[in-house]
Amino acid sequence: MTALPVPQHPILGCLADLERALDDASDAQPVCLSTSEKAEAMRRLAVVEARVAGLRLGVMAVADDVAEATGARDVAAWFSHHALTEPDAA
Repeated sequence: MTALPVPQHPILGCLADLERALDDASDAQPVCLSTSEKAEAMRRLAVVEARVAGLRLGVMAVADDVAEATGARDVAAWFSHHALTEPDAA
């Protein structure tokens, strides 16, 4: 009997796709963009940043259980400790 795959939550799937896309673009040289492409890239990056921030805030708004499960004072304290600290510095 084979186990059925556990479906991934759409938010986690989106994040995996974003991480892969950023990895793919990490070696691209922005100096090779035309002036109009640079302008478009900067506008679109601002939109993507805002959308990612909105998604993060939406998750944080319902993540009191994360703070409680880990003994953090609140979600902001958990986030500050886990997400804003470089892994090597922790």
